[in-house]
Amino acid sequence: MSEPGEAHRPTEPGEPPDAAGTSPRGEARPPERGPWTPVVYGRTRRADRWWRAVPGDVDREWLAAVVTGVTAGGRDLDQGPRFLLAQNRGSRLVGVACRAAEISTSMNTDGSRPLYCFVGWCAPLAEAAGGGPVLAELRDRYVPWAAPVYEKWMRADWETHPSRLHQPHEPPPGPPPWGAAPAGTVPPRPEPEHPLHWPAQDADVPWRIARDSGLPCAVSVGWRRARDAQALAGIRSDIAADDVREVVKAGLPAPPPAPPSRPPPGAAPAAKKSGPRPGGGSPSGRTDLPPVPRALRPPGTDSSGTPPAALQDPVKKASAKRPSLFSLREWGRKVKRLARPPAEPGSQGRPERDER
Repeated sequence: MSEPGEAHRPTEPGEPPDAAGTSPRGEARPPERGPWTPVVYGRTRRADRWWRAVPGDVDREWLAAVVTGVTAGGRDLDQGPRFLLAQNRGSRLVGVACRAAEISTSMNTDGSRPLYCFVGWCAPLAEAAGGGPVLAELRDRYVPWAAPVYEKWMRADWETHPSRLHQPHEPPPGPPPWGAAPAGTVPPRPEPEHPLHWPAQDADVPWRIARDSGLPCAVSVGWRRARDAQALAGIRSDIAADDVREVVKAGLPAPPPAPPSRPPPGAAPAAKKSGPRPGGGSPSGRTDLPPVPRALRPPGTDSSGTPPAALQDPVKKASAKRPSLFSLREWGRKVKRLARPPAEPGSQGRPERDER
């Protein structure tokens, strides 16, 4: 689609020319040359289609990955914007993800919910190497920089019927809204081959490293929780988040625990070990004893003289009969008879009566 023509937003005296190609007095000016092309991502009031402006020569799969990664479905953007600097082998992208209400008073809701968006600038890496704003300047100026770009490319589609929204606009390249960034010394980066998580107060360090580098990377800052930035999986990316206390290597998810080993099919189950208990005692804890004669066993005991094991069923255990007093007396009389010495042959006299 061609570039739409529309009125620019009002500007204050002394403000630099905006992205619509007009001067502060509203006079047309000749287009300036530059490598940076606007990128606008946000849905319209009537259609759930998000790409409004995309450079014609960019890798759209890479662009979709980094933009949807930093927007993260609008998560926590009501608490503040997030800023992105990303590059692959051919392009560099700088921009901001924020609530649409921050940069537009009329195109910020579909009638039932607030909208979020991404506005940025993309350039060929060969022409943008070392270029881009410093993070502090982008934080301070993202509203006046992004507002005219959003207004221009969103206004063209805001009321368009969904059936007519087929392809995003392809804006022409132009100069960026920021000036030349000051040169500085980049601090050494620990383990540059690994993604790192940075404390929020140190976000400027990975930003400057990426801006002065030509290697593929992505730096996104402004996260509340580091785990929310995992949408950039597959792209080596640094983040800065409020819940990070020191620079750490971005960890990978822990592998699932190994399943328990199973015996091969047809193998017999392991037999339980049997044998004497420690100390050589019997199960009751007593040493080996000769069997007790049946006549000398107390009622309800076995050959070792110990009572049987307790019943497992609590109902049966409660209802188990205890030996009666009569059976105990009979057992006592038998013990006395067996303990009485035998009578001598030929002895006279009446046998003693059993004691009752």
